[in-house]
Amino acid sequence: MESPWILVLCHEFPPLGGGAGKNLFLLCRELTRRGLGVRVWTIDPGRGTEWKFDFPVEYIATSRTKRFETNVGSMAAFAKGACALGWRRRRDRPVMVLATMAIPAGLPGIFLSRLFKVPLAVWHHGSDVHAGGPEGPGWIQRLLLRRVWGRSALNYFVSASLMGLAAKIGKQRRPRILPACPSPEILEVPVENASLPSDAGFLFMARFDPVKNPLLALEALALLKGEGTPVRRLRMVGSGSLEDGMFNVIRHYTLSGNVGLEAAVPFDKVPDLLRSAYALVVPSRIEGFNTTILEAAHFGVPTVAADTPGIRDFVRDGETGLLFPENDAAGLAAALKRISADPGLRDSLGQRARAAAAPYRPAKVADAFLAQAEFLVPGMGALAKEASAWN
Repeated sequence: MESPWILVLCHEFPPLGGGAGKNLFLLCRELTRRGLGVRVWTIDPGRGTEWKFDFPVEYIATSRTKRFETNVGSMAAFAKGACALGWRRRRDRPVMVLATMAIPAGLPGIFLSRLFKVPLAVWHHGSDVHAGGPEGPGWIQRLLLRRVWGRSALNYFVSASLMGLAAKIGKQRRPRILPACPSPEILEVPVENASLPSDAGFLFMARFDPVKNPLLALEALALLKGEGTPVRRLRMVGSGSLEDGMFNVIRHYTLSGNVGLEAAVPFDKVPDLLRSAYALVVPSRIEGFNTTILEAAHFGVPTVAADTPGIRDFVRDGETGLLFPENDAAGLAAALKRISADPGLRDSLGQRARAAAAPYRPAKVADAFLAQAEFLVPGMGALAKEASAWN
C-alpha cells in the first residue's frame, strides 16, 4: 500500500522567498524523514537552485524570478498553473492539501481540495493576513481571506498575534499556532566560546520594503549622528524596492561611515552574519513571526525591535531584547544608543534570548503539525513522536 502523502502549495519556496518558504521547507523535510510523503508545487525560480530536496518538487512558470519579488501577475499565474496541474493529476490523490499563505496558495487550494475530495489546511505566515501594514488588508483581500477560511478545515498561524489579527477580519475553522523555527543548519553551527569581534556592529537583514521599514533605521542613525553620539556601524543586508531610496538617504545625511548596504546572501551564509553581529535591528511595522530573531538568538544575539504584533510574541523588552514604539525613529535611536554603550546589557539580553529560543525546533513544529492534522486525517498523528503542545 502506498504511503499517504500531502500536497503542499506555496508561492515561495527556496531559493525564493524568506522565512515562510524556509520554514515550509523545514516542515516538509522533517515530515519526509518520518516516513510521510510530501509533494511540493511551487513557482519556478527561473534558474538553478542550490537546494537539495528529499521530496518531489514541481515548478509552475510565472513572471517571478527574484528572491523577494512578488506581484499580482505571478500570484495569478501560480494559482492558474496549480489548478491546471491538479486537473491533470486528478487521479493521483493526496490525503490532504496544505497551502502556505492564504493568498495566493489558499485560493487554488480550495479548488484542489474539492477536486481530490480531501481536507484543506492553511499555514499563515504574515502578509496574507496583515497585507504588509498595521492598517491591515483592503476589502478585496479581506473577502478572499474569508473565502479561504470558509473552505479550509484547519488554520495554522505562526504566532498568537497573527491569529489575533485574523480574528478581527473573520472566523477561521480550528485556528492553531504552528510557530516558525531556525533551520538545523543554523542550530548545528557551534556557538560555545565564540568571541564577538571588537568592531561588531548592528545588523539589519530583511527585504528592503516598506513593511520591514529600513528607512527608519537610517533615520535613527541620522539622529544619533546629528547629536554627535558614537554608535556602532549598521550592516543592512537584503534587496527590494526601497534600495534606491536608501542610497539617497545615506548620501543626504552622509551616513556612508555609519552604514553599509549589502546584497542579500544565500541561506548558508546567514550564520556568519549573525554570529558576528552585536545586535539585530528589526524596525518592521508588523510581522507574522520573525524567524531571523530566533536565528540571532541562537548565537546569543539580542534584538532591538519595534513593539508590534509578531515581534512582541518573542521579544520582551529588557529580557530578550529592547523594544521601541512602532515607527518611532527617536525611540530606535535611544535603544541603539543604550545597548551600544553597554556590552554587559547586550550579553545578558542575548543569553536570555538564546534560552527563550530553545523550544523552537523543526521536530517540535512537525510534532504539532501532525497532532493537529490527526483531526483531518485519522492515523497521521501516529507518525508524531511525543507531540508538542504549542497550543
